[in-house]
Order: sequence, then C-alpha cells, then structure tokens
Amino acid sequence: MPSSVELICVDPKRVHEFWPYVSALLKAACYRTKLNAFEDIEADILAGRSLLWMAWNGRTVESAAATILVNSGIGKVCIITVCGGSDMKRWLPLIDQIEAYARREGCKRVRIYGRKGWLHVLEAESDATGAVARQQSAWFLHQQANAAMASSAADLRSALETHQASLPMQPGSPRGAR
Repeated sequence: MPSSVELICVDPKRVHEFWPYVSALLKAACYRTKLNAFEDIEADILAGRSLLWMAWNGRTVESAAATILVNSGIGKVCIITVCGGSDMKRWLPLIDQIEAYARREGCKRVRIYGRKGWLHVLEAESDATGAVARQQSAWFLHQQANAAMASSAADLRSALETHQASLPMQPGSPRGAR
C-alpha cells in the first residue's frame, strides 16, 4: 500500500535547511519549462519573497513548488511559479491546500506557470472536483502556454524527519504581497 503524501510549507526562516533537498527538483522544472529562470526562483525563496512547499511521504520529498503573492489589477493573486517532482498522481491533490492558503491570504486567483500538459491535468482534476480555482488556473495556464509558444520562452530523509513537526502546515502571512 502506498504511503500518504502531505504538503509542508517551509517556514521562510528555515528554508535554508531544506533548500539542498528540493533545489534539484525546482531547477529541473525551470529547465524543462523555460518559463522562469531558476536563479530568480531561488533568490525569491531564499529571501523570503516566495514560499517553498514540499510534498513529503514520510521518507523523502516527492515534489517541491514555490508560490508568490502579487498585487494585480484584479486584486491579489497567488502564483505557483514552479513545481517539480515525480509521481504527480500522488501529490496533485495537495494543490487544494495551496488554493486554501491563497483564499486565506485574500487572493482572487491562483495561477500556475508550467508546461502545456498541466492544462490537461488541471482540467481533468477540475472536472472531478468542480474546483473553480483550478478552472481559473487551467485557463490562465492555457493562456501562458500560448503566449510562451508565440514568443519562445516567456519572460531528506533524516533532516526532514527531525524538522517535520516544527514546520507550519498552514502559514499565516509571513510577509505582504509585493
């Protein structure tokens, strides 16, 4: 029987402790999509401007993602700037928790930067759950994929077990949106 996967939002004050366990996942995702420069993602996470999220199965990190809150013309938006990992079926449902975080922070939408394949995954997940935020995310992703195509590339084991209990599962507002 497969182990469960839980979503952990790393406290920005402790992100340096976990960075070595997730940086390769995020770097690979940036390389595949060519939608974000890894150095920008890394700088935002390490400076506390972006939150680092990990899908943890009790033994290892299966995936990692970064979010940033941005004020826009439609209001505050939570952007999943990068997501990388393996065995997506196990951790994709955890996006619910990122969407809940975004709602608590007053976000009007959740946007995802990613490859075109995310559009189909999110639409299928949205059809199964009826999640409006996923429909909005999938629509935006489709628009991003089209824009990226038109303009080429658009602009732990023991360590985790030791620190897992002290990580905030549902962060408050560690910082304001930029």
